[in-house]
Amino acid sequence: MAKEKGKAVMPMEVDQVEDEREAETVVEAVQKAVYDALEKVEMMEEEGEAAVAEAADKLLEEAVEKAVTEALEEALEEAGWDAAEKALSDDLEKVSLEAESARMITLESSDGEAVKVKEASARLSKTIGNIIDDGRGDEAIPLPDVSYKTLKKVVEYCDKHADEKSDTDEQKEELKNWDKAFIDELAEDDDSLVKVIMASNYLKIDGLHNLASQCKTTREQIGKA
Repeated sequence: MAKEKGKAVMPMEVDQVEDEREAETVVEAVQKAVYDALEKVEMMEEEGEAAVAEAADKLLEEAVEKAVTEALEEALEEAGWDAAEKALSDDLEKVSLEAESARMITLESSDGEAVKVKEASARLSKTIGNIIDDGRGDEAIPLPDVSYKTLKKVVEYCDKHADEKSDTDEQKEELKNWDKAFIDELAEDDDSLVKVIMASNYLKIDGLHNLASQCKTTREQIGKA
């Protein structure tokens, strides 16, 4: 049997060779384009066409920058850049949420009492969220239409809904049961219930406003029966 010459090329090595050849072809094409452009620029400079040469230099720089950018984007995409970008975006969102949870906002009631609340909880109020977004979250936020007693109940609701997840049916049911117990206790004092309705409307906390309003409507219907 004739002696086998050379070493057999494995499939993976064949792919690598093909990739290298393609890369070499691209590099050669870019190099040729650059060399041709440089040669034209030099000819212009020798002939005294300074303005044209300067314009050509700029065009050459832009063309090379564009080619390199496109090549990098393509390489990153092939290397799973989309997945990496999504992971980075998710991480940034997580950091932002953690920052909201850690930052404390000070609310000042109509009777001058200060109530500390987590930013994530405070943002359940569209009114307060807009104030924070305007850059006034570092100062005490005055709430002239909300008493201290009412504000404490509002914050209790916001804390619960900001902290609790409601992704699964079980979690939704647990939160629903908490809401019922919360509103039933609040409804023992009709005046407190009305004040929470007014405060949640003023602060634009839709969930609390709907919950309290429905409770009041139900109580009124029962009272008329």
